Amino acid sequence: MTKIDIYEIKFSVDKTVTGSADRQILGFTDPENDSPERYSKYQEIYYDFIEGDFEMNKFSGDKVAIPTDMLSSNFLVMNGFFVSQAFVTLLEGFNICGGKYRDVYIKYLSKKKGYKFLNLIMCPNISFEESSFFIEDEINDEKPEEIKLSSVEDFVTSINKLQNEKGYGFTINPKKIVLKKMYDLFKYEISGRFLISEELKSALEKSELSGYVIRPFKLDVFI
Repeated sequence: MTKIDIYEIKFSVDKTVTGSADRQILGFTDPENDSPERYSKYQEIYYDFIEGDFEMNKFSGDKVAIPTDMLSSNFLVMNGFFVSQAFVTLLEGFNICGGKYRDVYIKYLSKKKGYKFLNLIMCPNISFEESSFFIEDEINDEKPEEIKLSSVEDFVTSINKLQNEKGYGFTINPKKIVLKKMYDLFKYEISGRFLISEELKSALEKSELSGYVIRPFKLDVFI
């Protein structure tokens, strides 16, 4: 078993990078059809690839936004990234878990640089039997108690049961995660964060691609 360094990747919201005071993808090209239901649909988290009824050619960008290689967005933020063709090309040399590209059109931005939506779903990759989890009382700071879990479904069920019985100050946190396989880009099945390998981090930092932020994933991870 080998300890590895992995990282979380997000889109940048720095105005000096994006050129936009808000997100680079702001709304739809047909605002007359806007409704709370429409906005909600594009802001939910989906556990399978998004359906064909999503209108991926009707996004509207900020007129003054810089066309970065990863775009900040008000939509589908928990389901993947809007990335340039250059970003797609870089990723071709890496191993992605649970990813699918969708064609998109973003008014004011797509004419400056071609984009795809990289739809990512949860990657079922944790060896729960080898990983370590603890029950923690976040209010009273009591000594954590180890708990054995068998799956992500068991993780969710155990948290719900714990909080129903003892209150919302209690939660279950991983202390050590063992992965069955290392991917270069994947959606972490416990929290839904987007994680990358040391190799992909290095390739991105050596490239001229823009619009992303990389931070260390602060958890002991083994393969």
